[in-house]
Amino acid sequence: MGNLRDGTNLALCTNRQVNSKFCHVGVTRGLITDCTLSTATKERTYAFPLYLSVDSDSLLHRESRRLNLSPGFLVHVATALRLKQAGEHGLPAGLTPEDIFHYAYAVFHSPG
Repeated sequence: MGNLRDGTNLALCTNRQVNSKFCHVGVTRGLITDCTLSTATKERTYAFPLYLSVDSDSLLHRESRRLNLSPGFLVHVATALRLKQAGEHGLPAGLTPEDIFHYAYAVFHSPG
């Protein structure tokens, strides 16, 4: 949870195991509990942060971060969108990490 403690990161929240139809996806900038999305016993909530902390020396120290999107995933996104990869992380040209995060969240909530 150290990746979310300063409130500047984004994380997708979801459950690994559900007792009914899959429908639990949320977003947070802060810390979560295991029952943030559901109070059912098996439906523990997990957070998948957009950025991962590189060091964790102190609670007060601003940490350096690295993107939590694999290079292979970014290749697939760039190929699907027919965009060249550019920039520090090899992101598809013209897109930010937050753009990809917002798109993924929208897909999880699309009706089909």
